[in-house]
Amino acid sequence: MQLIEGNAYNYGYIGTRATGVETGNYLVVGPEWAGETPTGVKQVFTSSTPFGLTIFRTQLFNENDMPNVKEIQAGYKAQPLSAFLKQPAQTDAPKIEFLPATTAGIKENFFEYPDAALQFVPETADTKEIRSRLASIGIGPGKAFAMKDLSVAHKAAILIAMKEGASKVDAFLANGTKKVNGWNIGAVFGNQGFYNGDWLKRAAAAKGGIYGNDAVEAVYPMTRIDTDEAILDGSKHKYTITFSANQMPPVNAFWSITM
Repeated sequence: MQLIEGNAYNYGYIGTRATGVETGNYLVVGPEWAGETPTGVKQVFTSSTPFGLTIFRTQLFNENDMPNVKEIQAGYKAQPLSAFLKQPAQTDAPKIEFLPATTAGIKENFFEYPDAALQFVPETADTKEIRSRLASIGIGPGKAFAMKDLSVAHKAAILIAMKEGASKVDAFLANGTKKVNGWNIGAVFGNQGFYNGDWLKRAAAAKGGIYGNDAVEAVYPMTRIDTDEAILDGSKHKYTITFSANQMPPVNAFWSITM
């Protein structure tokens, strides 16, 4: 189980490597929770945002193993803390009118989306400076940055900055990791301490493959070139990936290719 928060940080793992193979109860809490660890809970995982994502991965060895996988999956259970403690449920949280994410809306006014999202991302010590800089140009919780209201010169400056920023992210993805036999290999996913305010790395991780695992769990080689260092182009060529005899990727669970 990979626990991911609204900052796209991996704030915890539950599983064979991280917590062992025995069954157990674990508590996932938001940034404002300050209670004691309840009896019967093995570990508490704290997200720095009130919203998060949990990804389950259950290993399947072969077709005959499917009943075992189903049995394991049937044992997964998510419940409110009140239900675990057999206490009356707390009142429902107020309804939130989320901003619908559409391609047209993002193209029309991208900054609406950071304004909306950042209200659910509490400020921390490592984000204080960048949040202040964003706020100084009208971006952040309670703000209403609107491109249409800017002067022509101001719009041009913003668009140039966005293009330069995107170019830096692309450059990091192309050259910011180690090259091995034409593949870019490196650790770009982790927790808050892993990034330590390196927003370029975090942006590159999000663009290269958001919600990726820490390197201790998975590695993600990437390439855009073939053995002749020509850009991969499926409209012009067919490609093969060849492994020498008995030289399949050395993994403990599985490997896959994403295109």
